[in-house]
Amino acid sequence: MILGSDLNFDGNQALNLVLEKAVTAALDAGLTVIGEMGYDTTLQRAKIFDGTTIRKLLQDNDISTDSTLGGASASDVILASQKAVKQYVDSVVSSGQNPISDFDAANATNLPSGATLKDRYRASSAGTVQGLVLQVGDMLLPKVSGASSTDATQWVVIQGNADAASTSVLGLVILATLAQIQGNAGGDANKVITVAQLNAWEAALGRVKSYTTTLNIAAGANGISHNLNSSALVVSTYEANGPVLYKWTITNANTISINAAKARNNVTVVVVAK
Repeated sequence: MILGSDLNFDGNQALNLVLEKAVTAALDAGLTVIGEMGYDTTLQRAKIFDGTTIRKLLQDNDISTDSTLGGASASDVILASQKAVKQYVDSVVSSGQNPISDFDAANATNLPSGATLKDRYRASSAGTVQGLVLQVGDMLLPKVSGASSTDATQWVVIQGNADAASTSVLGLVILATLAQIQGNAGGDANKVITVAQLNAWEAALGRVKSYTTTLNIAAGANGISHNLNSSALVVSTYEANGPVLYKWTITNANTISINAAKARNNVTVVVVAK
């Protein structure tokens, strides 16, 4: 049985089946039922509606067999075939790398030009080139073939310098121990104190800490935050003409309260903690 010219049920088979054809806008408007298909004559792509989105179906020309993977004009929508990927990887691996070249960072204005992925550079002098800080022994490698000599984002620096650090040289350091800080053991200029070790040293000293402020005292209670984290306190109060006595109490480890019978201006409060 043959129906029309686009549908042929001969021998219980759908022969010469032709999808609905239309330009993009008309076809997209018509694909509203899940599983419904059509052919976009504008994009030259078959489409199917998945119930939410109209999907374009791949064709053989959507697969790249270019062994360079598109080179400088690589596509972000065309898939690469297995063969193309293998050929590209094989070409990179088999080509090896060029000998390492010295790069005089101290006297260079730009990064190396014309570099390929096989090129490697070693900083023979220290310097900053196009924003990249290079020390002697650092490796400079291009991220892409033909990396720009003025675009630092197309390069990567691998630190190769293992010199001891100083106030002017980027290098290796050793972390100091608490005992070394307390005893100044060795006096090594390249031993670095961490924040944690500095806090431990400060706590071990039992150093007297103080807080000073000048304020207007109001009649009644006056809360003062000293943030010394201690309840072992000595509080002194002064005016321009000398000491003034107030009754004070500890609110918590970081706050006291001064109680005044009447208001006074420009009172200096000194809190000493142990």
